[in-house]
Amino acid sequence: MNSLELVNRTIKLERTERIPVDLHNFTVAAEDMGMSYSRIFHSGDLMAEAQVRQWEKYGHDMLLLENGTAALAEAMGCDVVYPDDNPPRLKGPGIRKLSDIYSLPVPDPTEDGTLPELLKATSLVKEELDEQFVMGRGDQGPFSLASMVLGMERFLMELSKGENLREINDLLDHCTEVIKTYIEAQFDAGADGSSIGDSIAGPDVCNPRHYYEFGLPYEKKLFSSLQKSRGHPVSLHICGDATDIVGDMIDTGADILELDYKIDMKKVRRLVDNRVSFLGPLDPVLFSKGTPDEIYDRTVELLSIWGDHDGMIFGPGCAMNANTPGENIKAMIGAVRDYRTGGGGE
Repeated sequence: MNSLELVNRTIKLERTERIPVDLHNFTVAAEDMGMSYSRIFHSGDLMAEAQVRQWEKYGHDMLLLENGTAALAEAMGCDVVYPDDNPPRLKGPGIRKLSDIYSLPVPDPTEDGTLPELLKATSLVKEELDEQFVMGRGDQGPFSLASMVLGMERFLMELSKGENLREINDLLDHCTEVIKTYIEAQFDAGADGSSIGDSIAGPDVCNPRHYYEFGLPYEKKLFSSLQKSRGHPVSLHICGDATDIVGDMIDTGADILELDYKIDMKKVRRLVDNRVSFLGPLDPVLFSKGTPDEIYDRTVELLSIWGDHDGMIFGPGCAMNANTPGENIKAMIGAVRDYRTGGGGE
């Protein structure tokens, strides 16, 4: 069974001979190239080369392709800065006033911002590694993208005031369509699956009531629409301690949940049961700062909680730090490989 088959069976909650491994490693890959991040994150050729080099080193099953969290926001007119030694960051919103939402474009993924380069990276990696599962990220979820376009402080203030909810819902509808269009382009480029991050909707950032009213409905709409149009698996990630909304995240219809290390592991394990596949949940900080022995032991500890789950794709619970040592990556992968093959678990 190759990695693509392994991951697809895991997403379907089928028992497999081993647990697949993901590396959320776009900055690790960039760092390893030894050149400006900005140059790499503007080039599909370089992003693809970086990811293939990582696979040649570590042999992981799922390759997760992105250039940060601002690609769609930039394509919608937001001011984005590309540092030479860090991921892109949002500098300013895309619109000046709420009424401007009605002039926002639906970006063309083949022409606008860095989206064409991201699609090129997906196509090149899939062409090179056709037996691996290539996750072409769909960037942000509707709530997070809307907050970037309007500006997070103003967006959350508008939700709290509750005075312009028609416009807010129109903005969320628009962002949902933008994300759907881009994810479908990722599938056209050869991606085996996609994912969104909607972390601004999470309990660490906003009032849970706002997630139920303005995050959850649009996540559901997005996943339902994609499943009807394509049927490829799509993942949902919300950073931070999302323990209290994991049940709702399952109800979005996402095929995979990307679980942060901050969650209550045992409680969430009971909630997830065998209802949905998941990706995670190793602490990226420990991953970068711990010793290989600590990483191995923590991986085994997490596997003791999650390892009997048929839908587990093991990896970091959020994006890896750029300085994560290669020996730590090998230690994690080694622990996972041992788990169902006689070395560390069943």
